[in-house]
Amino acid sequence: MSRVVRITLWTVGLLAVALGATLFWVESQLRPEPLGERVKGLLADAKIKGGVARVEASLDGRFSAEGIDLILPDGTKISVAAIKGEADLLEIIRGTYALGSLEVKNLEVDLRGRKAETKVAGKPAANAKAALPPVVLGPYAATGRVTLADGTLLRFSVRGDEFDTRGKADLRAGLAWPGFAVGKQMTDPRGELTLKANFRRPLGADGLGLDDLLGDLGALKLELAAKDAGPLAAGSVGLTLSAESKAGKPGLAFNGTLSDSAGRPAARLTGSHLAGRTAVSATLDVDPTRFGILSQQLPDVRLSGLAEAEFEGARWQASADLRALWPDLGKLSRSLPRNSRSEWKLAANAQSTDDGFSVRNLSVKGNGVTLAVPQTLTWKGGLLPVNADAATATIAAEDADLVALNPFLAAADLIATAGRWTGEASVSFKDGKPAVSSVRTHTLRGLTLERGGKPLMRDVDAELPLRSEDGALALSPFTLSCAAGNIAGGSLTLRPGADGAWSAVANVNVGIVELASQPNWEDLPVDKLRGIRVSAQANVDRAAGKAPAVTAADARIFRQGLNLLSLKLRQPLSLDGSKPTGVLVEAAARDLPLESLAAVVPGLKLTGDLTRADLVAGFSREGLFVRTEGAPLAFARTSVTWSGKNWVKDCDLAAALDLLIGDKATVIGFSQAELRNRGRRLAVGDVKVGLGDAGTTLKLEGDLGALAEQPFAGPLGLVTGGQYRATAERSQSGDIAVGIQVREVGLKQSTGRIRQADIAGKYVPKADGLSAEGTFKLQASELSSGRFTLTQTTAGARTDWQAVVAIDNADVDDVLSLLPKSEEEPTAESVPRPDRAPFWAGHTGSLQLTVGTAKAYGIRAEKLVIRAEADEKSVRLTQLVGKVAEGTLTGRGQLAFQPTISNGPYSLSATVALSQFDFGSVAQAFPATKEFLQGKGDATVALASVCGTPGQLAGKLQAEAQLTSKGGRIRAFGDKNSAMAASANKVGDVSEVLGGLAILVGGNNNPKVARIGAAMSAAAKLQKAVADFQYTSATIKASRLATGTIKLEGADIRSETLHLTAKGSINVDPRLGFADWPIGFSTQMRGAGEFAQYFQALGFGAAPSPVDGLTDGPGVNVGGSLNQIRTDLAEKLQQAIENVRSSPTPAGNAPAGSTPAGNQAAPGGNAPATPKKRNPFNDILQGIGR
Repeated sequence: MSRVVRITLWTVGLLAVALGATLFWVESQLRPEPLGERVKGLLADAKIKGGVARVEASLDGRFSAEGIDLILPDGTKISVAAIKGEADLLEIIRGTYALGSLEVKNLEVDLRGRKAETKVAGKPAANAKAALPPVVLGPYAATGRVTLADGTLLRFSVRGDEFDTRGKADLRAGLAWPGFAVGKQMTDPRGELTLKANFRRPLGADGLGLDDLLGDLGALKLELAAKDAGPLAAGSVGLTLSAESKAGKPGLAFNGTLSDSAGRPAARLTGSHLAGRTAVSATLDVDPTRFGILSQQLPDVRLSGLAEAEFEGARWQASADLRALWPDLGKLSRSLPRNSRSEWKLAANAQSTDDGFSVRNLSVKGNGVTLAVPQTLTWKGGLLPVNADAATATIAAEDADLVALNPFLAAADLIATAGRWTGEASVSFKDGKPAVSSVRTHTLRGLTLERGGKPLMRDVDAELPLRSEDGALALSPFTLSCAAGNIAGGSLTLRPGADGAWSAVANVNVGIVELASQPNWEDLPVDKLRGIRVSAQANVDRAAGKAPAVTAADARIFRQGLNLLSLKLRQPLSLDGSKPTGVLVEAAARDLPLESLAAVVPGLKLTGDLTRADLVAGFSREGLFVRTEGAPLAFARTSVTWSGKNWVKDCDLAAALDLLIGDKATVIGFSQAELRNRGRRLAVGDVKVGLGDAGTTLKLEGDLGALAEQPFAGPLGLVTGGQYRATAERSQSGDIAVGIQVREVGLKQSTGRIRQADIAGKYVPKADGLSAEGTFKLQASELSSGRFTLTQTTAGARTDWQAVVAIDNADVDDVLSLLPKSEEEPTAESVPRPDRAPFWAGHTGSLQLTVGTAKAYGIRAEKLVIRAEADEKSVRLTQLVGKVAEGTLTGRGQLAFQPTISNGPYSLSATVALSQFDFGSVAQAFPATKEFLQGKGDATVALASVCGTPGQLAGKLQAEAQLTSKGGRIRAFGDKNSAMAASANKVGDVSEVLGGLAILVGGNNNPKVARIGAAMSAAAKLQKAVADFQYTSATIKASRLATGTIKLEGADIRSETLHLTAKGSINVDPRLGFADWPIGFSTQMRGAGEFAQYFQALGFGAAPSPVDGLTDGPGVNVGGSLNQIRTDLAEKLQQAIENVRSSPTPAGNAPAGSTPAGNQAAPGGNAPATPKKRNPFNDILQGIGR
C-alpha cells in the first residue's frame, strides 16, 4: 500500500474518531435525560448507593461535579463537595488518559462501616499481566479527610505540578492526625511528603509487578517528615530515600536514612535491584523515646542490630542479629513495678524452599529463658519440622521471672504480674516424628495473670511435663493447682502425620470448688457445689490438604460418678467454617445445680436445679437449631439475678424448646410451657418469638396475682389476685395483633375490683413511625368501653402523634375506685427546678376524644367531644362540647411554654362554661347536699396557673367562677319528706299555734305575752318559709386561690319578699376529701312584706330601709362541710324569742292590732270597769310571760 494511501486512511480514521468524540459530547448534551441520570445508572450497575447532585461536561473538555455521596458495596462511604477539571479529548482518543488540570475539594472517606472482604471459593483468575496505560496529569490538587475503622480522623492535602507516566512526576502532600496529651497541652502532629521521580521507560507499561515498576524507575527522591505544629514542639522525625539507575548500567541502587528528633540516624537502609533480584540491608538503632511526635504511636521497645533480606520472585532469604529491650514494663499494667525491664537477643537465618521454608541457627535468649535450634529445621506445610538429620530444639528456663514475658503475653491481652518458670527439655525430629528428652519438668510457681486490668488467675502452680510417645508430642499429665486444691488436670497430645496432616487429643478435668477460689468465680456457692467436677475430651484431626476437624468430643459435669450434665458430638465438625447438616451435639442433664452454669456468664446468678434436659443442636438448611428431644426441659426452685437485680424468684418451669438461628430469621419457641410458683400457675401456653423475617405468636394464661408477686412483674405488683389470658401475633410484615383479658382482679390499697377487662388491638410499624388501633372494655361495677386509633410519624428528632379515641360509655366512679388509696401523711416536698424545655419537647400532634355517655360522682354527661392540638410551644384545647348535668358544656384552653415569664415557664389559661345545668344533678356528687337545692343555672369558670414544672400545675391553679340562676328552690332543712324537715315543720306548727294563742289571749291584759306570741308566730312562719325558699334570681361568685382555698366572693339570692347574701370560704385540709373540707359562710337575710313583719316581730329590724324598702333580718352562719352542713338559724330565732321574752314592756305599748274590745274608757270617765270573764288559758300564758 502506497504511503499516500496509508496517510489518507490514517487521516480519515482520525477525523472519524474526532467526529465521533464530538458527536458523543454533543449527544451527551442533547439527549432527553440529563447526564446526571446516566451517571446514576452507571452507579446502580456497579452496586454503588448514593448519587451525584450535579454533573456537567462540555465539548471543550471541561467537566465538574458537586454533591457526591456514595456508599461502595463493601460499606465504604465516599463524599466529595466538588470536582472540576479539564480533559484533553484528542489525547484521550489517541489512548492517553490526559487531564490538563484536576481539583478535588473536601474528599471524605469513612471506613468505619467497611465490611471485611469475603473470599469466594472458585477457580483462580487467569494469570493475565496487568499494565498501566499512559497517564498525563497537569496541575492537580485534592483536600479531604479519612476516618479509619477505629474512628481516628486523618486530614490530608495533595498537590503537584505534573504526573506523566512517560517522563516524570512530582507530588507534595500534607497529613494531620490526632495528637496526645503532655500535661495539660496537646500535640499537633503533621506529616509532610515530597516526591520527585523520573522514568526511564513508561511507568507500568510492562506490568504492575514490583520488578516491573522498579525497572521503569530512572531516579527517585522521597522525603518524609513528621513534626509537631503545636506549642509543645515535641520533636520531628525524618526519612529520606534516594534511588538511581545510571545510564548504560543495569539495575537500580537505593539508600535511605531514618532520623530521630535529635537528627541521629535510627536506621540506615541500603539496597539494590537487578534482574528481578532485590537486596535490602538495615542497620538499626531505634529508641522510640527519641522519635518526638511519633513516640506515642511506637511500641516501647529499643531495637538495635542488623537485618538483611533478599527477594527474587517467590524465593526469599533473611537473616537477623537483633537486641530488643523493653525498659519499662510498668507501662503495660499498673500492677507492674515501674522501670521493670525485659531484654532479649535474637539471631536467626531463614529461607524459602521449594515446598516450604527452613530455619537454621535460631537463638532466642533473655531473662533466664533460652530457645535454641543450632541445626536446620525445615517445614513443608506441616505442623512440625520434617527434616531427617536429627535436628534438636531446646527450650530451657532457669527460675525465669514470668513478668519478663509480658511483651509477648500483651499481644493476647494478658499480663503476668507474678510467677517463676523453671524447666528444660529438648525435642529432636527425624522423619517428622518428635522425640523428647526432658532434663527438668517445666513448672510454673505462683503464676498470677490479669486481663484488661482485672485479675484472671491468682497464685497458681502448674506442672507441664513434655514427653513423646510413638511419634506423638504430649503434655501429660499436666496440672493446675492452688491453695484450695487441684483446679485442673489432664493431657494434650499432638501427633504429626505426612504432608501436613496431624491429630490432637485433649483431656481436661476441672474442679468447680477449686475454681471458685480464683478471681471472677468467688460468687459460686461452694457448699452446694462441693464435689462437682467437669471433664472434657476432644479429638481434632487434620488430613493432608484439608482443614482441621473436630472428630470426637464429649464433656460432662458430674458428682461422685453421677452425671449431672453431659455433652456429646454426634458427627465431625470441620473448622473451615462449613456447617454439617443434621444433629451435631446432644446434651443431657439431671438434677444439675444451676449455680454451676451461671458461673460462665459474668453478672448472672442462678439458684435452683435443672432437673431434666434432653437437647440436640445442629444445622439445617434454615440455620442453627437447638431443640428438646423427648421430655421437655424442667427447672425447679429457680431464681435468676442479672447485674445485681432479681428477676425470677423460686419458680418451676417445664417447656419444650425449639430455637432456630438463621441468616434471615431467628426463632425461639417454648411449647407446652408451664411456669409455677408454690403450685400456682404463673403462665401456661405456647410462645414463639421471631426476629428478622420470622413471625411471633404468644398464647398464655395464668394466675395474675401469682405473676404479680415475681420481681420481673414491675407495675403488676399492685395486683393481689385474678386470672389473665394473653395472645399476640406478629406477622412477617411486622404487623402485631394483641389481645389481653383479665378477670376478677384485686388491687392493693383499692376498694374496687376489676370484674373483667379486655384489650384487643393491632400495631403496624412503618419506616417513619407506626400506627395502632384497638378496642377496650373495663368493668368493675358498670361497663366502660371504647376504641382508639393512633398514628406516629417521625422525621428526624421530631415525632408527630395523631390520636382518635371514641368511648361509648364510661363509668368514672368505677375507674376511681380502682386507684390505690394512699395512707401516707402528706409531707412537704422540695421545690423542683423549672423545666428548660417543655415536657412534650420533640412531639407534636392532635387528639380527638368523643364520649357517648359518662358518669362521675353521680353526675351524668353525654355526647362529649374534646379536641386538642400540640405544637412546639403549646398544647391547646381547641374544642370542648357536650351535655353535663342536663346542661350544655363548652370550653377552650391553652398550656404554653414561655421561658421568659416570671415563675414559669408553664402558663395555663382556660375557660369552661356550663349553661342551664340542673342543680340537683350536680348535687349528686355531694349526697349530703342534694336535697337542699333545686333549679337550673349557668356557670362560667376561668382557670389560670403559672409554674415551673407540670407537676405544679394543679397545686398552683387559680380559678374565677360565676353562677347565675333565674329561678329555683332552696330547702334549708332538706327534702320536705326528710326527718329534719318534718321535725322543723312540726316545731313550726306548734310554735305558730302557741304564738297565735298568746296574741289572742294576751291582748291588752298582758302585752308582754302578746309580744312573745307574735315573736313565736313570726319565727315559726320564717322557719317554714326558709324550709322551702323559692327564689327568682341568684348570682354567686367564687374563686380558687393558688393555696387551694375556695373563696366565696359573694352570693346574692332573692325573691320578691326575701333577699339573701353570703360570703365565706372552703378551706384546704389535705388529710380529707374535698367534700369534707371545712366551710365557713356568713349570710344575711333581708325582707319585705310578711318577711319584714317577721323580722320586726323578732327584733332584727325596726323599719324598712328607705333605699330599697327591705327590713334587716338575721345573720346566719353556715359551717361544717359539704357532707355535713350546719347552720345557726334555729339558734338565732330562739335567741330572738328569748330577747323578746326578757325585754321590759313599755307603758301603753301593746302589740299592733291587739286592742281587744272592752279596753276603751267608760262613759263619764269614772264608771267602774266591767267585770271580765276568766280566760281559761290565762294561767298558761301568764307562765309564758314569766
